[in-house]
Amino acid sequence: IFVGDLGTGTLSTDRRVARAMARLATPLFVMPGNNDCAHAPMLRAELGHGSGMAELLRESGARHRSSFVGASGDVVWCGYSRHRLDAEGWSLTVVAGRPYAMGGDSLSFADELTLRYGVRSMAESIDRLVALVDEVDTEAVLFLGHNGPTGLGAERDALWGSDFRDGEGDHGDPDFAAAIVHAKVRGLSVLGVVAGHMHHRLRGGGMRRWLERRDDTLYVNPARVPRIVHDGGCVKRHHVALAIHPHRMDAEEVWV
Repeated sequence: IFVGDLGTGTLSTDRRVARAMARLATPLFVMPGNNDCAHAPMLRAELGHGSGMAELLRESGARHRSSFVGASGDVVWCGYSRHRLDAEGWSLTVVAGRPYAMGGDSLSFADELTLRYGVRSMAESIDRLVALVDEVDTEAVLFLGHNGPTGLGAERDALWGSDFRDGEGDHGDPDFAAAIVHAKVRGLSVLGVVAGHMHHRLRGGGMRRWLERRDDTLYVNPARVPRIVHDGGCVKRHHVALAIHPHRMDAEEVWV
């Protein structure tokens, strides 16, 4: 699972990262972040291999046509989409939230969301995500976003709390939160919510909390920056390993 901001927001770096991801043998879920918005068609082309040109042409001018948006092969480009996974006698639905999200009450990159997904306002985004939840036909759900939902705290070190303005504040996405609440009202088992965007290292010092369990739901923010460190001549890369079971999800940091 990649939660977005694949590179630095520059085309050369982002394409290099996308090409490396496309070579992975493991199936991928890719949620585009705010840094990915400007080059989204090109990144999808890189991830889509042979169908890249078709994907590029489709996205650069065509309006959104369905609730499922995905690249070819083993790479799924997420956003306002749901994806059913079946394994070992039970099933899980991944519900992907709003792409390019930057947090707060405003609709980030509204023009791009209108063009690519047909979403023009926060209210329409809420309706779209709630409708996706209503289509879920499994008991267990995993939510995937770029930025996390509101409701996890307004402290500067909260999973999606603001550390960049006076007064701190909850910098989560209200539409994402509405979808999660709706899933719980429906009686679905929300095993986890995985989203990034808000870096672990805080402005002014300190580290962000990256893991929290509330009401049997595990919230995970894996956005450690930098995620590649040099330790005694050894290069290490940060990952988060998820262990997903029918009624519980667990997570741990792993350095490779």
